[in-house]
Amino acid sequence: MFKMQNLNVIKIALDITAKAKLEAKGFKEVAEISLDYDNMTLDDLKGIAKEKNITGYSNMKKEDLIAVLKAYDDSNNTAK
Repeated sequence: MFKMQNLNVIKIALDITAKAKLEAKGFKEVAEISLDYDNMTLDDLKGIAKEKNITGYSNMKKEDLIAVLKAYDDSNNTAK
């Protein structure tokens, strides 16, 4: 997972192909990838869940969605 930024726009690239597409649009990788889910809006969290292909996110409460996103991140960090 790559955190990419272009001016004040931040996007998350889930793989190297998505990263390359964003770089072609002028985005640059930001070194820090730790996302603070607790301070994000529910709409932001839903957008991240959609990018990560998490199912059932649209009906989740904020607290439940944060837990699912953190679990997803943990499982992907240990899989590497």
